[in-house]
Amino acid sequence: VFLGNVKESEIEQEVDKALSFDDLFIDKLTLMNCILNLKTDNTSWNASRGEGEDKYERKEVQEICTLAYRFYEDRVGSGWEKIVTRRDGKWRSRGDIRDECISFISQRMHINKGEKGSLNFVDLNSIISTIYPNVKIASDIYKLWSNSARVNDKKGIYESSVKIGGYISNNLVRIDMSNDVKGKFKEILSDYPEIYSLLDEFAGKRYSNILVKTLNG
Repeated sequence: VFLGNVKESEIEQEVDKALSFDDLFIDKLTLMNCILNLKTDNTSWNASRGEGEDKYERKEVQEICTLAYRFYEDRVGSGWEKIVTRRDGKWRSRGDIRDECISFISQRMHINKGEKGSLNFVDLNSIISTIYPNVKIASDIYKLWSNSARVNDKKGIYESSVKIGGYISNNLVRIDMSNDVKGKFKEILSDYPEIYSLLDEFAGKRYSNILVKTLNG
């Protein structure tokens, strides 16, 4: 895309393809109802992490992302809200940004004024045991992942996730899925059978065989 080898119409097609992959997820959680698009206004793009510019922090790449976002916005409609975080090169007040976000969420989610919600930290073992009922991750690996996730340590998250994925692949006996998820999974695999090769390579043949058995069971 960056080299100009992809037309605007092709980017639009890819957006529709991405949405089709996730349409079950989107429908079940009514995700189209409320999406916050945090953006800059009249501000030139530059690296923001203090470690130099990476390939995603180039102005040209961000312009392409903005185009893709426009296609998503068209499909979402009234559920899409743009929230400006930086204007004329200056960051806006976090309080003002927060208030605008909460105001839109309240409109879309019908939250009563003054009502307070809560944040829950997702427990990894509960997720794993729901999908892979016989698998329980070793405490040291789980602790590494959990601590890394809490402080947004991307390297720690990656390294522990690779270990967790390997442990699941080598120890699972069955995979539990709802009929809706099975149906969507089979639809995607039918359209893109090359995914089986990727599963064999990255998750192992054993995992692929159990997955196929689950989908056809």
